[in-house]
Amino acid sequence: TECAMDDVIIYAKTVDELRNVTEIVKKRFSEAGLKLNDKKCEYEMTKIKFLGHIISGNGIQIDEEKIQAIEQLQAPTNLKELRRLMGMLNYTCQDSFQITLI
Repeated sequence: TECAMDDVIIYAKTVDELRNVTEIVKKRFSEAGLKLNDKKCEYEMTKIKFLGHIISGNGIQIDEEKIQAIEQLQAPTNLKELRRLMGMLNYTCQDSFQITLI
């Protein structure tokens, strides 16, 4: 059986702790027979894009590209378009303070 996993995020409060935990995770992956493509790995990032959000030391914000996509939508003219807009807005509702910017 083959399994693909796209994203693994490791968080730590210090760089030393992050490096230690990263080595532990890599070792556990290896022990489980899982392979990492090191060319696709990014280490010691201070800001990441994940599931339409930007995660950094400043907290979690909605990705600016998501806001722009909503701003560029034409007003819905049918049910399908309205559902698309509602889906986009529902996805961002946890960031409701930013919806007022749209």
